[in-house]
Amino acid sequence: MEYNSPLGSAKEKHLISLLQLPKGSSVLEIGCGNGRLLHKILEAYESCVVGIDIDATLIQKASAFASSRFNTDRFQFVCDDISNVEVSNGSYDLIVCNGASHAYGNLSCALSTMARFLKPNGRMLLGECFWIQRPDTAYLNFLGVPENFYLSHFTTVKAAQAHGFQALYATTSSVEEWDNFEWGRVMQAQAALKDCPNDADIQAKIEQLNTWMDAYLRWGRETLGYGFYLFEKKTKF
Repeated sequence: MEYNSPLGSAKEKHLISLLQLPKGSSVLEIGCGNGRLLHKILEAYESCVVGIDIDATLIQKASAFASSRFNTDRFQFVCDDISNVEVSNGSYDLIVCNGASHAYGNLSCALSTMARFLKPNGRMLLGECFWIQRPDTAYLNFLGVPENFYLSHFTTVKAAQAHGFQALYATTSSVEEWDNFEWGRVMQAQAALKDCPNDADIQAKIEQLNTWMDAYLRWGRETLGYGFYLFEKKTKF
């Protein structure tokens, strides 16, 4: 899977076009995974990027792909927790945080920290879950989170504004994008099982996915949304 979020190729292309990064711009992605979005930014802009993730396998994939296509002085992929990485205040033109705000404990802490890392008028591309409607108590119990763990689409924008950001653009994943994302994981696991039918880890993963898909179909598909938000740091706040 390209992303650990419901992001289709058309929306990906449109979001990247909206970034409008100047030549020589610096980009940081928190929780970069396999580096797909940073690779696309490197293709579209004359930028330098840094990707941070705690998954060593994904970081290795991100670096290997970039090494085969771009000059090595344009990218750096770091396997570490963002809290262990020293980041200078006011050093980035763009920060990407796609489904990784939990790295800071909650969205509010993530927003305040990323605001410090950005240059004046720097931009932030945020990918974040939100409640479409009030979640069923049983769904919250299944997820293991309180209701205030996520906001609504509207209050996510307001939260960023409260931390000194100007909203430039916001969109949400479609039901089709969600279905492609969730069922894509199932199909990927089933394909892996055909290749290794006696693999206990794959069998256990499929059982977990089956339980997850039951909850997705029962509650999640109508309750949990995913938004992509482009913000700009205000020079005066």
